[in-house]
Amino acid sequence: MNSDQTPQINCRHSSLTDPKTLSPREDNPNQHDERQLEVIQKILLHQGWRSPIVVSANSGKVVCGHGRLAAALAMNLAEVPVDEQNFESEEDEIAHMIADNRLASMAELDYEKVGDLLRELDASQVDLDMTAFAEWEREPLLNALWEPPDEVSDRDIPQNNSITLTTEQREVFERAASKLRDDEDDSEMSDGRCVELICADFMA
Repeated sequence: MNSDQTPQINCRHSSLTDPKTLSPREDNPNQHDERQLEVIQKILLHQGWRSPIVVSANSGKVVCGHGRLAAALAMNLAEVPVDEQNFESEEDEIAHMIADNRLASMAELDYEKVGDLLRELDASQVDLDMTAFAEWEREPLLNALWEPPDEVSDRDIPQNNSITLTTEQREVFERAASKLRDDEDDSEMSDGRCVELICADFMA
């Protein structure tokens, strides 16, 4: 990090550009709240720029990096790294913008591994805000004890089985399940458990 609180440029880029001259796409569906922008600013100051803002050579609009651009404007930065890219059409440009927003959210976090990594970083006295996990999110991950069961049989592993019901049949089941949950004083009982107990009672 530079002494004047200007993030270092640590990524490849086509040019360094005044962020005030960049035009974000107004149809960008990804919204950035205040907390996210604060985290981006903190990471930029600590790590520098690791990814440029992608601008379409066709439309001149920002395609990727709307959050980084908003953070740069909030920091009143004089220049930001820009990567100008060509797109076959505006439709491709829009599709890429949507995919850039969507792909990261499609990944599934292994929270056990996240907890292990957070503990390693915490032991190294790294500022854990750099992970983008808030303190209230980190606490249970840092303190969790992950202990697998001694033995797991195939019968213990939930299976994704489905039963097709008519609307009338579903209504009958819902009434029976509601009564069962009341009788068992367990409002959180799953549909699968309800089916199991109803069948067990019928077979008794």
